[in-house]
Amino acid sequence: MSYEVTEEQEQLRLMLRELFAGRARPRDSFDSGPPLDREIWARLSELGLVGIFVPEEHGGSGGGLFDQTLVAEEIGAFAVAVPVVTSSLAAFLLTRLATEEALAAVPAVTGGADAVLAAVSAARGFDLGLTAVEENGGWRVSGSVDDLLEAASASSLVLPADTAGGPAWFLVNVAGAGVDLLDQPSLDQTQRLGALTLNSAPAGPLGADPGESLVAQASRLAWLLLAAQATGAAERALRLTVEYAGKRRAFGQPIGRFQAVKHRVAEMLLSVENARSAAYNAAWAQDSGRTDVELASHMAKAVATENAVSVIQTAIQMHGGIGYTWEHDLHLLLRRAKSCELVLGNPTVHFSAIANALLDPHLVKAGSAS
Repeated sequence: MSYEVTEEQEQLRLMLRELFAGRARPRDSFDSGPPLDREIWARLSELGLVGIFVPEEHGGSGGGLFDQTLVAEEIGAFAVAVPVVTSSLAAFLLTRLATEEALAAVPAVTGGADAVLAAVSAARGFDLGLTAVEENGGWRVSGSVDDLLEAASASSLVLPADTAGGPAWFLVNVAGAGVDLLDQPSLDQTQRLGALTLNSAPAGPLGADPGESLVAQASRLAWLLLAAQATGAAERALRLTVEYAGKRRAFGQPIGRFQAVKHRVAEMLLSVENARSAAYNAAWAQDSGRTDVELASHMAKAVATENAVSVIQTAIQMHGGIGYTWEHDLHLLLRRAKSCELVLGNPTVHFSAIANALLDPHLVKAGSAS
């Protein structure tokens, strides 16, 4: 396969950049607004970019996970209030389960009218501790879990639960009986967490859990998309800093002419490229099924998010007082990158997994940092 961005993929990036620059309103989510930017969500659906990797025979665009990575990167660059991680996970899980019920639910994910998302704990991944029982020919799920990633914007949730016959997957309507989903305060209000309580909630069966490999693959996808969003946020922070350094004047000239400023910007560029390289490497590894996919995914989550936070913090410092104001976008980018860094395992967790893999490959189990 080709390890470079194609002309079509570059056009996709530019189209998204233009769309988000003109329409994204991330501050609405902080000003008691909705957790989902429905205008952009609908537009992404019209363009076939919600679950872009879904095969065409199931109503998708037939792209790859790398294409979804590019979409996530631009979403992160503008801190857009859309659930790119959990919608992608929902599409991924449904197509991999591949039961009749699961495939029938795929168009609801890619359709964009509602937000059909995967239920993923920011701290515990897919280990939600839910149980399901069959009653009178139907299934009901019970249990509670906090810190569900992006769940505040969900209309339905794809979630795992334990049954008498073993783990299985279900689809739960958030507006249904026995379901209570509450907003939780979040560092990044454009990616609000949710607290879910299920009390014998009706659920549609999607199929038995095929094993640890499905959760492992989904976890790797989540790490990748978080890394991509952080990378996009860092890259835009760099662009804003370069622009500012060319306009802000001190001692009769733009501050960008000072050697100290040039050095800091060069260091920022190096960190952005490190982040992007790590994220893209994981995307290509997942698309091609490389044997080092687990290691590459851990590296993406750790390296990309850590570098991104550092870049944006430097950008804020170089902007001076204006970088700390509500009106400037840098604080939104920092919130997005920091959130991506902390959920589903901070860099320390993933670096530990990398160290274990290098010292003894048998110590790393798929999805261990999910």
